[in-house]
Amino acid sequence: MSQGALLPLRRIQIGKEATPGTEVAASARLLGEGVLLEASQLIRPERDYGSLAGGHEAPVVVALESKLELTTDASYQQILYPLFTIDEVSPTGIGPYVYVFDSPVAADPDGATFTLEGVAYDGAAIIEQFTAVYGFATEFGLSAAFGANLTEMRSTWVAKSLTAKAPTADPGIPTRTLIPADKWTVKLADTQAGLTGASALAGIVNSFDLTLATAYRPKRRLNGDTEFVERGLKMHQMTLRMTYDLIAGVETERVNFRAGTRRFIRLSVGSGNEIIQIDMCGNILEPPTAGTEEENETREITYVSAYDSTWTKSWSVSVTNNLASLP
Repeated sequence: MSQGALLPLRRIQIGKEATPGTEVAASARLLGEGVLLEASQLIRPERDYGSLAGGHEAPVVVALESKLELTTDASYQQILYPLFTIDEVSPTGIGPYVYVFDSPVAADPDGATFTLEGVAYDGAAIIEQFTAVYGFATEFGLSAAFGANLTEMRSTWVAKSLTAKAPTADPGIPTRTLIPADKWTVKLADTQAGLTGASALAGIVNSFDLTLATAYRPKRRLNGDTEFVERGLKMHQMTLRMTYDLIAGVETERVNFRAGTRRFIRLSVGSGNEIIQIDMCGNILEPPTAGTEEENETREITYVSAYDSTWTKSWSVSVTNNLASLP
């Protein structure tokens, strides 16, 4: 007798498409908590039918779509998958390799799309097996809080509708280097160039939560089909919520809020062959909020990305690892 699908046996598999929407075999597994789910929309018409009961007409499918919301431990390797949907960049270097993802300004960065596969298994038989093409991330996030914690990575994906079919053979568990939360450092400066020489904020950063709404959305038009047509461009936005112990330098951020001053922030972690560095230009658009942590007074400050004409960017994410290409 089946006991139902087991969480430890769930698999999410992924393969980079050569042509958006054309299915490819999965080449890697995405580790984490996430399920490839139906996200289609139906409308059941309700009119005056001469009856107090509803549901006289059958529902109609008006939009086909699937989704994947994945939460996992961040690594220097698997961070590339959601970032590649922002921009399919080529790395520099000969090992280690450096991947740089810059905020788009006017041109379409032409990010990669992926075929997604989801498998649910009960230990004896596959219960669900779905494939969806044209997958891309619409949101990406990282968060870290001090203490015995790992860095968390989140990504939200959309894709065309689910097809029930057998998955690609299991590509196996990928090699990852996970990131202890306390390893992160934070810098603040008045210019992006000033970040290099700035000192890291020592002993006052409690946590950060970064969210990037990407430059892509599903584009729907009258096109003879209820699937989305393609990716459409939209405004991107990076939001960074930082919690600091209250010191004089943090009080200065309240002054910067009042003045509308742009701030430059650098989050970085790792060294040698494995590094993540995130630079951002942002405004503080709302007053700092108060809190406490271990009897210390804290302030939470939220930065929202802004374009800097000198830097010609609003954010940039650099990833260094030993991967010559995306697995």
